[in-house]
Amino acid sequence: MKTLYLLRRPVVDLETSIFLPSETEGDVVLLETGGSSTFLHSKGTVFSLFQGTTHKSLSYDGMIEQIFTHDHVIVV
Repeated sequence: MKTLYLLRRPVVDLETSIFLPSETEGDVVLLETGGSSTFLHSKGTVFSLFQGTTHKSLSYDGMIEQIFTHDHVIVV
């Protein structure tokens, strides 16, 4: 089962009970720029909709494709 996490809020604003990057498996799409340059996640790929970050850039069309290639999508 593949899970995709769409993070609408900056990573620093997430409560640890909702999402623990070190313990959660699946790919992550960062939809906000705040805190995205320091986000570490070893159990999947981290994508960003914004260029200039240390993560893989992803277009809007690419994000839609990711949604349909994963079994579960969680929006936080």
